[in-house]
Amino acid sequence: MAWGSESLFVGRLPELRQFEEVLRDPKGQAVLVIGSEGIGKSALLSKMAECAFTHSRLRCGYVGYEITPVKSPNSLMEEMMHHAFEAAALKEPSINHTEKKKRQWRSFFNAFFSLAERQVDLISALRYEPKQDIYGQFLERLNFLSQNMPEQGRGILFIDTGVGVEASFDESWASVFQDIPPKIKIIFAQRPFKALPVGMERSSSLDIPNTVRIHLDALDEKAVNDLVEAYARFLQVSAQEIRKALSLYKGHPYALSAALEMLRDGEMIPNLPIDPKPESVADAQWNRVGMEYGFDAVRLFEAISVLDDLVPHELLCEVSTLSPANVRALVDRRFLNHLVRKDGDGTQIYHGIFRDHILGSMEKEDWIRYQRRAVDAYRRRIYHGKGTDELATRNLIKHLLQVAPPNEVIYTFINESAPRLIHLGLYETAIDYTRQLLKLNAASDKVIEATLKGNLGVIYRSQGRLDLAEQMQRRALDINRKNGNMKGMAYGYVNLGDIYLLNGKLNYAKSMYFNGLNISNKVRDVMGVVNACNGLGKIYLESGDLANAERSFHQALEINEKMNRLDGAAVQLCNLGLAFQKGKEYEKARDMYARALEIHEKLGDLEGMADNYYNMGVLYRQLDDFAQAEKMHEHALELFERMGNLKGMADVYVNLAGIYIALVDYRKAKKRISSALNLYKRLNIRDMAAKMANWLDSLPEQTEQSPPE
Repeated sequence: MAWGSESLFVGRLPELRQFEEVLRDPKGQAVLVIGSEGIGKSALLSKMAECAFTHSRLRCGYVGYEITPVKSPNSLMEEMMHHAFEAAALKEPSINHTEKKKRQWRSFFNAFFSLAERQVDLISALRYEPKQDIYGQFLERLNFLSQNMPEQGRGILFIDTGVGVEASFDESWASVFQDIPPKIKIIFAQRPFKALPVGMERSSSLDIPNTVRIHLDALDEKAVNDLVEAYARFLQVSAQEIRKALSLYKGHPYALSAALEMLRDGEMIPNLPIDPKPESVADAQWNRVGMEYGFDAVRLFEAISVLDDLVPHELLCEVSTLSPANVRALVDRRFLNHLVRKDGDGTQIYHGIFRDHILGSMEKEDWIRYQRRAVDAYRRRIYHGKGTDELATRNLIKHLLQVAPPNEVIYTFINESAPRLIHLGLYETAIDYTRQLLKLNAASDKVIEATLKGNLGVIYRSQGRLDLAEQMQRRALDINRKNGNMKGMAYGYVNLGDIYLLNGKLNYAKSMYFNGLNISNKVRDVMGVVNACNGLGKIYLESGDLANAERSFHQALEINEKMNRLDGAAVQLCNLGLAFQKGKEYEKARDMYARALEIHEKLGDLEGMADNYYNMGVLYRQLDDFAQAEKMHEHALELFERMGNLKGMADVYVNLAGIYIALVDYRKAKKRISSALNLYKRLNIRDMAAKMANWLDSLPEQTEQSPPE
């Protein structure tokens, strides 16, 4: 139900009453829970979630997030919107651990929406559009949720910011706090003098309304006594004796909890650490793990510390090199169980103080070994999942940064991580990493600087932010030109060509592609030639110059085949299919699509398979082979449904409707047009929704001569 420590919760009643007052108030509010590490912020958030979930009069939904150093306000909001949309679109709840947040969002929606509402209104309202302002979209979604909650409904976002958060968080979230809609509560756990509290408390320009502050200090004497009394009854030890031993810890929740757990697990009072610092208690805990539970327990906790995330059980086993049965047996030990928290199949050290102590105690060689295992494990997950594993895609670079030289990290990011982040729609995460790597490089290597800026341009282009994309590509081109990096210049020209092609500036695009092609030929960069030929082929195809389009695509195909780049070859085969189809060379087009489909099936590329079936359906319809056209589109529809690609599904419905109209089966046609109309409405594609509505109105009723459904 709630995340956090399973230890006895004492004290904090004034803070919980503050939170209950916030819940009762229907206006939108932000709550800052401020306190030092180990003071009980996360435990308080967990208790707040429990109170909200079990509230007698209010109906509450909540989701919890934790912030890592690589996350920015944009990437956090982006992540929330992705999870919310995907959770709303899921037909069945996922049991995959990496879907944890989506399960939380599903529970959130269940509190306020019926299944029918989730299938229509909710999906449409929550779809994330990367080409639009992130803050605006985030607030739009909060407003939608607010408007659809009952009067006694409350939606709560718990955000545990931990450490390493950049100061940009204060102003970014302050802008959200000013416009929090009614019945929405955003709860931050934050250390003092870090990011949000600094901006909120020290800057007069950030006098933010709708904000409540809860400051956490050490537990008072009554709370400590309550804790002691509870444990004394369980341990059958004098409360006075325990109280005297714990007086050293000055009411610090982490130190008290750790000491009491040691007693509960059989430690003698005289053996408790006498140094009142929480770090000393962590040291005692760590010594006990090694001495009493052995080297396997040490390996387990070192792996958990290095991963620093809730991860699937099998990934933890890979990094620790322990068997699943061994991990389960260790975590089932009561003392060890107290040191971790579990969420689904994931296991994470609950106290950051304990995790930091473990990391500080590790030998450098061991630390590197675990980091490399994490890198290898995430890479395996990425390739096994065909690049769709969100957790692995986000975290690969985080671990690689710890053990690899900058050049290797940058190469991996540009060639492995960035394309997959873009494919998953995680643009802001890709931007955050790019900026982090630019800082790491610090202009020491101009080639790398240009490559990263060019990559940033590619990300902006994928977002539809074409002005920013062009700006970044020109900066990269200038750097490469000044440094005589011909290969980099060629890629820059091709990237600019892609931007101009999207802008409809075909002559500019053609000039850029030719520049890139000439340089790539000069320096014998075959992949540069492929990229330039691909771009030129699209220009020729767009302008109706089919002979040159075919020539360009064939050249790119031959290079990909010589290099055994199957994915690249499949792309060019599809391009050739489109060119042949446009030239009414239907047999050649069908052959190209079939060859491409064979490759996509071999690679397990669902998106490529769906696109090929779609193209073949259009082709067969042009040939008036309506049975085959319907069959191909049904195959495409099934794959788009599996991927949750609503736009692909809508486009298939449009083509199926056209087939049924040609067959004079208006009942089936109307059914498919209605399905397309609903999907375009969900996706907020207004022009297509209007076309579907007009099309639906223009169709005649089914006649006796028309074949029944």
